[in-house]
Amino acid sequence: MQKMPSQILTDGSSGAGSLNSASLLANTPNSITVKTAYNGQVIITTINKNVSYEELCYEIRNICRFPIDQAFTIKWVDEENDPCTISTKMELDEAIRLYEMNYDSQLVIHVFPNVPQAPGLSCDGEDRSIYRRGARRWRKLYRVNGHIFQAKRFNRNTEDYLFQVILEKTIRIPRSLSVRAASVLKGFLNKNPADRLGCHRESAFMDIVSHPFFKNMDWELLERKQVTPPFKPRLDSDRDLANFPPEFTGEAVQLTPDDDHVIDNIDQSEFEGFEYVNPLLMSLEDCV
Repeated sequence: MQKMPSQILTDGSSGAGSLNSASLLANTPNSITVKTAYNGQVIITTINKNVSYEELCYEIRNICRFPIDQAFTIKWVDEENDPCTISTKMELDEAIRLYEMNYDSQLVIHVFPNVPQAPGLSCDGEDRSIYRRGARRWRKLYRVNGHIFQAKRFNRNTEDYLFQVILEKTIRIPRSLSVRAASVLKGFLNKNPADRLGCHRESAFMDIVSHPFFKNMDWELLERKQVTPPFKPRLDSDRDLANFPPEFTGEAVQLTPDDDHVIDNIDQSEFEGFEYVNPLLMSLEDCV
């Protein structure tokens, strides 16, 4: 196996890694430039386009000086600055394919000296902001679907625009999901009710049962609540919120102020017979 040349660039003032684009290694027609971020350093390497997943892991282990028994995770950053795990040859080929299709100058990857507790979770010590700067300003999308998807830099910050985007924009399934998982999500989230999975007038629920994603599901055991869930979150108590983003759990609890214009245009006669009437909204006739 051919050894990959590497170059480590660091910022002497802080010790953190930095990259000078002028010092990138020259590419040959059959090689691509890889920028690997690990432990505060940025390592510039070149790899062959036909490199195998095992060869990539071997070089990453040497570059990061991992022991032979050290488990680690490789993630590449796609064109929308989302992290995608590389754990198979297929995923590596997908990263290289998009690298070539987008004419990128380099393939950006991040290495972590551990593996996530479950597929789809972050690695220990993984800071999501390294992929998306200013992520706190970005809105979460498809809330009813378990925060699977995230909005990509909405130009406006209103709820009406958010839901309009949900209705009209094309759904982007994360490439980190399996083919079967992506297929079932596209089926459930199809904007056309006639084609939506589980909504056909005749087949309806049987379309869901027969979907490849649920191939190993025993629906009778599921109905009797005897199926062991694939992932059980670790909870310290019934009120443990460790699995919820702190941007939500840490938000101050406060009521949204009433819009006086909206209140003034409500016909209060529609609430006749209610046990409680706000005295501030009662008319003079009501007080008599």
